[in-house]
Amino acid sequence: MKKYVPPEIVEEIRIKTDIVEIISAYVSLKRQGKNYVGLCPFHLEDTPSFTVSPDKQIFYCFGCQKGGSVINFIMEQENLTLPEAAERLAEKAGIVIPAAPQTEIEVQRQSEKRRIYDMHELAADFFHANLLDSHIGKVARAYLDKREMTRDMIEDFHLGFAPDSWDSLKNYLLTQGFTEQDMEKAGLVNKSQKGTYYDRFRNRLMFPIWDFRGKVIAFGGRVMGNELPKYLNSSETLIFHKSQNLYGINLAASHIRRCDEAIIVEGYMDVIAAHQFGINNAVASLGTSLTPDQGRLLKRYSSNVLISYDADTAGAKAASRGLDILDNLGFRVRVLTLPNGLDPDEFLHRYNGKAWTQLVQNQAKSFLEYRLLTAVSKHNIKTIEGKADVVNDLLPDISRIKSQVEKDQYVKMIARHLEIPEESIYADLRRKTGYFQNVDNFNRGKHTNNTRFQMNEAKKENYKDAYHIAQKSICRLMIEDRENFDRVEKTLGLDFPDIPVLKDIMQFVKKIYADFDWAPSTLVERTDSIELRQSIAELLLEEVPGEDREKLLRDYIKTINLHKLKKRIEEIQTIIHDQEKKNLTNETITLLQEYTRLQQKVQQLKN
Repeated sequence: MKKYVPPEIVEEIRIKTDIVEIISAYVSLKRQGKNYVGLCPFHLEDTPSFTVSPDKQIFYCFGCQKGGSVINFIMEQENLTLPEAAERLAEKAGIVIPAAPQTEIEVQRQSEKRRIYDMHELAADFFHANLLDSHIGKVARAYLDKREMTRDMIEDFHLGFAPDSWDSLKNYLLTQGFTEQDMEKAGLVNKSQKGTYYDRFRNRLMFPIWDFRGKVIAFGGRVMGNELPKYLNSSETLIFHKSQNLYGINLAASHIRRCDEAIIVEGYMDVIAAHQFGINNAVASLGTSLTPDQGRLLKRYSSNVLISYDADTAGAKAASRGLDILDNLGFRVRVLTLPNGLDPDEFLHRYNGKAWTQLVQNQAKSFLEYRLLTAVSKHNIKTIEGKADVVNDLLPDISRIKSQVEKDQYVKMIARHLEIPEESIYADLRRKTGYFQNVDNFNRGKHTNNTRFQMNEAKKENYKDAYHIAQKSICRLMIEDRENFDRVEKTLGLDFPDIPVLKDIMQFVKKIYADFDWAPSTLVERTDSIELRQSIAELLLEEVPGEDREKLLRDYIKTINLHKLKKRIEEIQTIIHDQEKKNLTNETITLLQEYTRLQQKVQQLKN
């Protein structure tokens, strides 16, 4: 029977599927910077022009211009329809796709999910209003004041308060048309042994949990008294699976992309403190050890992670488990251990964000450095046996390092720390894993891939001057960040590009704006136009020329505005020249006045 693939299933497939792993079954890929390259499977070539981006979860060939998501790749490679390609990937990821047409049960399930989303939105607003109420939220606000949380953070994270009542939320949702059974399915009320319903969260400071699309899907509640548990989280529902979500991802996603690094901390207050002190790329793992699904979610935004868990034993164990998961997923990981047993919230309020940044720069350890220090703390390296045990602990980590340069540097570091010969470590590595030291000669001496925006020969000509470069680059910045898109739309509108395909891309993003999650793989997948998909994939793989994206955006807007002014000046000059021939004096004077004003604006922009 033909399969129906709901949008949320396609999304789950993307999150749980590693595009590099899938494509590697068809193409021999070699790492090149952040991306992987290989010979294109869709056309004959001698020099690799096929590029796969693990960060963006897309592929693109700069030779034949094919591009898209992992689902698009399987469709092209195996000549499959979207449902067929999705089914193949879903089976590999252990995801069940419902049969088509939708059954009555599936229709009911989708309706139930929508009601649960609606209830969570209403509950979040209800809790938030309680916190701001001068009487009801007094104790919770006093607690937040004591923790030095600003009003801006309370608003940004939409914090709330569940009153010390058995039925305040229940009664409110009843007035909004929901039943007690609806609320139980949403995890917002519990059912007693007597069959009555009561609020799950009572007398607690409430932390709404959003998914990466910005929808409220659950809550965490901190008790205001001495009851246990101290923190109570939502139970799992149709819309909430704690192993697949990260607290703060809705606010942090764009900043993770900009910084090209995510910071993972333990708790709600750690995340909020980080954002309060300008560290906006921080998220938390919802009270659980980091999971592979959470790692894959982060991979949509960056392949670099800094872990800073609490310094206690539980935090250290959680950090260690997280390291293994992130390393297996191909992340470049650093670990920050805070001094004096402080957690991130305590450290930031005691020392501030600048001190955090300096500590990260000076004290953050790489994955293997952290592993080395952990192994050394377990064994007595003053003995031969202790040194051997340390090396034995580290061999699996060393063997997983793909870069020969990194592998050699880490072996040197371990040898220096343990005061043993490097060859001893390589000998153990050969004995344990069959590893032989060699150099990766892939493409040595060949031309490197020069990634150019090459939609076609006619369009290439348009990119020769600063104005056309600005158009391309500003569109690149817009499609990766909602804030950039909104800012440029407000400043320039969406019709500013002269190049038709760029204008088409802008209009397409606007069309899906309401439910677009700003993940590159989503963007290439949502269009039915193969030509547009390929152009989007090509644009997404363009390197942005600089780290300061805020400055780049300002410069590009300025360049485009200057071009518009100069173009109008040229038009006026042409008209004036024609009118002077016809002696149209009055109109000429008016145009000269406009010409003068425009010249002044040009000078202002240049200054």
